[in-house]
Amino acid sequence: MWESTIKSLVNETVNKVLPVALRETRNEGEELAVTALVTGNTENLSEVKGNVYEALDVHVHVGSHVPHVFGVKGNGARVAVVGPGRDIAEAKYSDWVR
Repeated sequence: MWESTIKSLVNETVNKVLPVALRETRNEGEELAVTALVTGNTENLSEVKGNVYEALDVHVHVGSHVPHVFGVKGNGARVAVVGPGRDIAEAKYSDWVR
């Protein structure tokens, strides 16, 4: 139940902002980076009967991104992985959007 409701909230919000972002002038090779953040008051979730909109907020940020050319020396990244990783790897901490 919650999954489909959250998905529809995110889709509705992205559908409102994406046409505006697509109208903006972009340079050759620029891509759009879309970030959706769903937040809410977890205390209210148990009290919400049928209207999840009262407990959840959806924030969407659309920015431009110019990817580095693959295969060019100096465009690569070095990565070191330490530790066991996150329990829920798909979840990111995104306090910056507030």
